[in-house]
Amino acid sequence: MFNGIWEIIRQICMILCWVAPFTFVFFLVYAVREAVNKGKRDIEYAFFAGISLFVIVSAFMLR
Repeated sequence: MFNGIWEIIRQICMILCWVAPFTFVFFLVYAVREAVNKGKRDIEYAFFAGISLFVIVSAFMLR
C-alpha cells in the first residue's frame, strides 16, 4: 500500500492540505489580535499558524 515513510508523509499532507489554509488564516488572525491587545497566547497562535503554513508548503512540494 505505502512504499515507505515518504509516501506516508505525503498522504498525510495531502489529507491535511484541505484543512490547513483555513487553520492558517484562523490562527494568524487570532495571533495578530492577541499581539495587538497585549494578550498572553499570541506566541501559541503564531506557532500553530506556522505549523499550518508548513503543511501547506509541504503538500505543494510533495505533490
